[in-house]
Amino acid sequence: MDLNQLYPFAGDHAVQNAVFAITWDGLLTPEELARIDGEIRPKLAKDFPKVNEQMGFMLQFNMGQGGSPQPGSPILGGYIYGKTEGVSPQSIQLSKEQFLVNVTDYNGWTQVWKAVSGYLSSILPAILKVKSITTVGLQYSDLFTWKAAPANLELNKVFREGTEYLAAHAFKAKNLWHCHHGFFTDTNAYRRLDNVNVNVNDVEGFRTIQIVTSHQAALIGNIFSTTEGYDKRVADIYSESHSFNTDILRDLLHADVCKRIGLEPK
Repeated sequence: MDLNQLYPFAGDHAVQNAVFAITWDGLLTPEELARIDGEIRPKLAKDFPKVNEQMGFMLQFNMGQGGSPQPGSPILGGYIYGKTEGVSPQSIQLSKEQFLVNVTDYNGWTQVWKAVSGYLSSILPAILKVKSITTVGLQYSDLFTWKAAPANLELNKVFREGTEYLAAHAFKAKNLWHCHHGFFTDTNAYRRLDNVNVNVNDVEGFRTIQIVTSHQAALIGNIFSTTEGYDKRVADIYSESHSFNTDILRDLLHADVCKRIGLEPK
């Protein structure tokens, strides 16, 4: 098999996108969303000058006359802060239950975390005025495209035989397949749900391999505005999730594939 025909998404790495998520207890009201937006919008304006309000509707029921429920007046459901109108390639989304930082121009953990941590320092104080944080999440999507005949793709040259994150049958599969695996990791600070989802598909005439790894750390003890060193606590969780994600890929991928995307093989 000619490994040069296996193309990582970004050339020297395979990260399609990375998503950083923070979830809190309960739902923000439209009034709370508006106050938080007023506080964080000026701080995000340099990197995310375009802001779109996300509106929703509450159904109204006429119990006396029957019939179908009717949509009521629109209510504020959140904001998308982007570099272009709408859902931009890189954006921050604030909703009633969480905010997401979506990174599509991934250029290495050090650079990405430097940017994301800056956004968190702008957003977290505003959130913590009204809510406590319950979950800290990180998700990666890695993509490889095989630009040759599918019959010539040898999976034991892509994945490491003996990996604990892939069903053994996958190495024998001659057609499309997926393998999804989830498990919990416990620490003194959180219980983390880790998921490893591998999908082999045909997209626009090419065989593709997508690896989606997610890590959702449910905190043991919520983070409040009065929690000492909460910013370091959040940073440590993200660092640990990223490090574990790297370990998963090193275990999952063949040594030669690891080298192509800048990972030290297992």
